[in-house]
Formats: sequence, C-alpha cells, structure tokens
Amino acid sequence: MENTPEVTGKTIIAKYPFTAEGADRLRSNPNGHGEDWPVVYVLAGQKEAYVGETSSAYQRMGNHLVNPIRTKALDCAYIFFNDCFNKSAILDIENMLIEHMHADGKYELQNLNEGQSKMHNYYQRGFYKDVFNNIWLQMQEKKISLAEHSALAIENSDIFKFSPYKSLTDEQYQAEQVILSEIGDTLASGQKRTLFIMGGAGTGKSVLAISLLKYLMDVIHGNIDYQDLDELPEDMDLQISLNKKLTAQKERLTRIAFVVPVPAFRKTVSDVFHHAKSLKNVDVLSPSDLAHAEPYDLVVVDEAHRLKQRKKLTNYGAFDQCCQDLGLPNTANELDFVEKQSKYATVLFYDPNQSVRVSDVPKANFDALIEPHDKNLFSLTNQMRLLAGKKYIDYWHSVLFNQPNSLLKPDFKGTGYDFRIYDDCAQMVAAIKAKSAVCDGLCRTVAGYAFPWRRKMRDKPNQKFAQDYDFEIQGRQYNWNFSRTDWATNPQAEDQIGCIYTCQGYDLNYAGVILGPDISFDPVQKKIMVVPSAFLDKYSKDQEDSAKTIENILNAYLVLLTRGIRGTYIYCTDPALRLYLESQF
Repeated sequence: MENTPEVTGKTIIAKYPFTAEGADRLRSNPNGHGEDWPVVYVLAGQKEAYVGETSSAYQRMGNHLVNPIRTKALDCAYIFFNDCFNKSAILDIENMLIEHMHADGKYELQNLNEGQSKMHNYYQRGFYKDVFNNIWLQMQEKKISLAEHSALAIENSDIFKFSPYKSLTDEQYQAEQVILSEIGDTLASGQKRTLFIMGGAGTGKSVLAISLLKYLMDVIHGNIDYQDLDELPEDMDLQISLNKKLTAQKERLTRIAFVVPVPAFRKTVSDVFHHAKSLKNVDVLSPSDLAHAEPYDLVVVDEAHRLKQRKKLTNYGAFDQCCQDLGLPNTANELDFVEKQSKYATVLFYDPNQSVRVSDVPKANFDALIEPHDKNLFSLTNQMRLLAGKKYIDYWHSVLFNQPNSLLKPDFKGTGYDFRIYDDCAQMVAAIKAKSAVCDGLCRTVAGYAFPWRRKMRDKPNQKFAQDYDFEIQGRQYNWNFSRTDWATNPQAEDQIGCIYTCQGYDLNYAGVILGPDISFDPVQKKIMVVPSAFLDKYSKDQEDSAKTIENILNAYLVLLTRGIRGTYIYCTDPALRLYLESQF
C-alpha cells in the first residue's frame, strides 16, 4: 500500500512502485513535495538497494527508470519526506543511510564511489542526526522493513567502522585524489613506485585505504556514471580527468591485493569486502599469502608497521619457505615480499609509533624507500577516532616519553571526553562493564603485557596447574582474553582483559587501561620509568637492545590509551605513577 505523506515536522516514508505509474503517483502526491522539494529515497528489490537524494523525486525516479541496472533488480521506491529538509541535510542523511544500510547487511547496495564522499558540516547537524535515528527506527518497522539491526548495534560493528561508503574528511578526500593520480601516473610510466601514507592512531588510515580501493574498482570496471548523479561534484573537471587517467591504465590493474598483517583485522576486512560488490574482486591477503601468489599489479598494505622480519617469529620454517618461493635470501623481510610481488605500484599505510614487536620490520627499511624531498610521502594528521582529539594523543606521547608539554594538555570539558584515573582496579573494571551496558557493547578493559598468562600452562596436556585464573590485582582475579579474533565484539569478553594484539587497529567506545608493573614513576628522578624485567611479552622483548624493548612497551601503552572513542579509564599498579598522572592530567 502507498503511504500518503502528510505535512508534518517529522519524516514520512512513502512507498511507491518503481515504475512509470509509480512516478506519476509521486508527481501528484498531496503536498507537492514529489516534484520540487529536497528528499532522500531508497530504491529496493529482494536483495539489492540504491540510496539517493534529490530536489525533484519525480524527475530523479524517471532518470533511474531508464537505467537497466536499477530496473533489473529494484521494484519499490521509498521516498523520505520532511518539511525541515534542505540540501545539506539530505546529503548528510543520504551518507548516513548508505553507511548504515551497507553495515546492516539486509541489502547489497548498488551505490558507487562517485566523488561525493566528503564529510559535510552544516547548521544544526546534531538535530538532523536525531532525524536520521527516527528514520532508521521507521525503517526497522515491519510495514517498511528496510533494515534489520538497530542503529547503535550497527555503529558498534566493524563493518560500519570500516565501510567503503564512509564519508571522508577534506584531508582524507584530498589525500585520496592525490594518491589515485599518482597511481595513474605510475602505471602510465611503467616505472615501479612505492607510495607512503603516514598517520598516527585514529587518523583514518584504514578507512582511506578501503575507500581508495573502492574508488579504483569502480573506475576500472567502468561503473562510474556521472549522468546518474542528481548534482555534479564541485571538482567535476578534476574527477573526469582522474577517472580518464585511471581508466586508460585499467589493463595494468587487473590484479589488486590488499595485504593486512594483523589476522583479526584481516577477517574484519574480508567481511567488509564481502558486503560490497565491487570489492569482491580485491584479494585480502596475509604477507605469506602474498608470497605464495602470482605477482599483483597493485599491492596496498594496511598496518604496514606490522610487517615482519626474521626475528622472534613463531614459525621460522613458514617464513623461510616464503623467501625460497620468492627467490629471496632468509635475511629478507615481509616488506621485501611486498616489493617483490608488486608489479607496478605499492601503497603503504604506515605508523612507526605503532611498532610493538621485535619482529616488526625496522623503520630504517621503510625510510630507505622514501624518495628525495618526500615526493612519495603523504600525511594524515586530523584525529578521527577520539572525542578528545589529536591533543590527547600527542599529550600522552609527551608524558610517556617524559616530555610533558602543557600546551598539548587536552580540555576534557570542552570535548566531552570521559577521562578518569582509579585507585581501585575492580571499580574501574566494573565502571567499564556498566558503560558497555549503556553503549550496547564495545567497552573493554585492556592491560600492558606485564601479567602472567597462566591459562596457557593450564591448557597444555598433562599439565597440573591448580590456579584457575591468569593473574591477580588487589586481591581480585582476572583472565586474559581467550581469543584474539572478534574479542572486542564478543559479549563473553566483558570479563576478560585484552592485550595489545586484541585491540590494535580497533576502536572501543570506552577503554579501561591497566598500567602494569612494567611501567612506574621514580619520585626522585621525577620521570616515568620502564621496567623491562617486568615485561612478559617475549615477542616484544629484545634481549640485545633494551632501548628497543622500552620503545615497544611505551608504543604498546600509547596504543592502549588511545582506543576509547568516548572515554578512557586508567588504573596503575604503581601508586606513585597514579599520583603523577593525576598531577599531569
């Protein structure tokens, strides 16, 4: 049944058949908004959908009706009417709908990356976020049934956080355009080149990497059609020039690999790509998978700082086999694998401050690939993850490395960031669990690797070990995470303590961080001290280089302390460190 829109202040979702007759009905709807009013709409079929915005729903539906891609799979048009809509609002709501519907998974979206992915800011944006939440609730209702999961559950999902439809900031958008142009020039010249995208935690490197691949796949498969847009991008000429450049080289882009060194995040990326039609042709690989495959035209590497060298590995035989298959000596590293297996271009997303293991490829190896005057180096600086902003991360870095800078001190009241320091660990863990109930999950407690992992001993065959927990703090017993995969999203993980390897690259709503006995404060020297003897991660402990061990410990804590989007709670096993941090924050 068709819903007749009413002139009210709320959003009315009206359903029409996606036919010429449906377009005529839309044109003659009672409030006149079908022909000359800003609206958002969803075209849907059994398995596919398309999301759009327009100032003339009737005219726009007519455009879609001559597009065989639309008419073949879509049969219903849902028009979202609201008297308060304006151009900025419908652009924003369109973006939110695309991101949420992609992550919801009910439909496979036909939407492409058409150069309209820049994030918009405008008057009363917070109000329209509430409007969107109301729209989504209506979409979940049985009579409309365009969505299956709640908006909050979707926003907590990894597929949402790393969606190829994610709106980019101006910085990310500009970087994407420049990198795509550089890739086009590199392919045209036939001279192999490596491009670097440097950025700290939370600057949106992974989101940009996925958006970059989505754009490439849409262009090289001829999916970009600007005639299908209601309004052309402001940089239309540049877009057309870029697309022509890439399209001309599509014969050199038949095989593309996305290398993800971190296993848990690799699974997340595979899930994200499975939900996006054009990305299904990109191979998501581990570095060893890449070594055993045929060379790729383009290799993009996320979390490149986690590529390994032949040092403190769990499986030397597998590493040596990769070297042998590639015709490389055993002294090679996974960065060499990438360079060897990339025929035309390599793109590395890299942050040296997130290197936390002895096995990580040294920074010097990456530096050797940077061109004179940094011509192949691009930077991301804007903080995308934490409400507290870039200052919070920079300030933590200065404090941990004993260079506190009052100019960097974050204003928590101004940002709304929830930062607390506890003297009772159990209270902090309970507070994080309470936040998890309010935020529908993704609130976890993590710790530095300075506590024993006794469960590993218990799990060994014929091992008699009476203690049924991993470690104890202030008389309370705790267990480390049971699994590295999907730990943050597993409801059973609320009673577990996560390590660096469960959360690197992931976002949490709230993070509780236990600073263990491997870090303390010396009241005499008035400085933070790292205690390598209390550090228990054998893969991050370099017996030959204590300075590298100290750097790994501090880098790991910096990662843990910058996971919480909305807040970070802290407990220190060293009371002197707690008092010092209270004075600094």
